[in-house]
Amino acid sequence: MLQNSLNDVVVLDLSRHLSGPYATRILSDMGARVIRVEQEDARHRALENASPPPGFVNVNADKESICVRLKSKEGLEVIHDLVARSDVVVENFRPGATKAMGLDYEALMARRPEIIYCSINGFGSNGPWARKPAFDAITQAMSGAMFATGESDRSPALMTVNIGDLAASCCAASAILAALHARQRGLGGTHIDMSMMDALLFLMPFHTQIFLQTGYVMGRHGSGYGPRSIAGCFATSDQKFVQVLCPYPKFQRSLMRVIAGVPGFETIEADTRFAGDLDRLQNNEAFLEQARQAFLRRTQNEWLKILAEAEVPHGPIMTVAEALESEQANARGLVTTIDAPEFGNTYKTLASPFHTADVSTSTKGPRKVSPFAADTHGVLNAFLGYSDAKIAELVSLGAIIPPSN
Repeated sequence: MLQNSLNDVVVLDLSRHLSGPYATRILSDMGARVIRVEQEDARHRALENASPPPGFVNVNADKESICVRLKSKEGLEVIHDLVARSDVVVENFRPGATKAMGLDYEALMARRPEIIYCSINGFGSNGPWARKPAFDAITQAMSGAMFATGESDRSPALMTVNIGDLAASCCAASAILAALHARQRGLGGTHIDMSMMDALLFLMPFHTQIFLQTGYVMGRHGSGYGPRSIAGCFATSDQKFVQVLCPYPKFQRSLMRVIAGVPGFETIEADTRFAGDLDRLQNNEAFLEQARQAFLRRTQNEWLKILAEAEVPHGPIMTVAEALESEQANARGLVTTIDAPEFGNTYKTLASPFHTADVSTSTKGPRKVSPFAADTHGVLNAFLGYSDAKIAELVSLGAIIPPSN
């Protein structure tokens, strides 16, 4: 179902790095035909390695690869012809760069009035920061996300999951789907102006709303969850960890009971500092210190069994390897294979997370990363109707780059 829902949509991907390609990967997972316009330097950097860079295979699955020199007059004409046949254009250049190249929304809308044009960048197309160079870490820093991440007595910490890029990717994909629906209703095309900073703030509803309502700025709580919850990452006797989150009094009382079952901590329930629900919250750090000491008395597996029986929300701290190799990941079909002939191998990669009751996109079929520029002739010939002679002329002019083999 979902893997075919966009099979009548053509996406022209002019983006680089992560934020744009990941957005178009989401659309590809839903069945869209994604034509990725690559530049020589980007893929050649990838080919310098014996194996593909970790993110390259994942974000470029099932996209067609063409190489067009955007700064050449003839190359620009090719892009405009592609726009005329496309439904969506995605780019993540710095604001102003596309206008200089003749690839801005106004220029492409003149060729395809109903085009859905999505720009992704650090801070959006307007405001004093619009032209500021931005990568994921910069937008994490300037959105407040870094200030809210890490231990309270240490410097702000960067989330290494590239949350700035990925927040913008997911928001952009959602906006594109809405724009496609609006166009189907006769509302025409549009320019989606997606900012990584905007998207990050959008993913911080508690932090932002607490400030807007009360003026209070939430600080860093490490693995905790703020002053209204009992939560933490607890080390166990076998040097492993368990994350516990008790947002409601009933869970907090259950946690206190299981701690009382540890030799040496039998009196914790009688401690007046923790007697009432409000008392525990007011003495949050003292309670967590008791919990930290108690957890060191038993192994991770012992705690997982005890907490499950007591219905305390919890989970083991797992590595990415443990998560991907877990029974749960296997049951959900989260790992699939992808053919990367340019790198001479087949690799494991993440499947799409989109599942429905009857079918999931993990059954989409063999995934593939097209070799550099492998689809240039096919796209220009079959999709645009260019003759072999015209394609050969474009190659001789340096407007397009053919496959290396």
